[in-house]
Amino acid sequence: MTGSKRKNVVLLSLTLGVVMLGFGMIMPIMPFYVERMGASASELGLLVAISPFIQLVASPLGGGVSDRRGRKPVLAIGLLG
Repeated sequence: MTGSKRKNVVLLSLTLGVVMLGFGMIMPIMPFYVERMGASASELGLLVAISPFIQLVASPLGGGVSDRRGRKPVLAIGLLG
């Protein structure tokens, strides 16, 4: 692997690690916040299930856009979102 590709892989890995770390830190305390706000367990389940569902819908669309526009701009927009 060339130096440029290795740098990109390391950068993407670190970015994904930070995103997963944030998600992993929030999920254990999420039920307490949801309960405090008066929501039920089923509403918490829906809240947690929305993320994979949106990913399922958006991944093919994002893949098509990244094929036309390039990977980096799509990843940057995704991180901002």
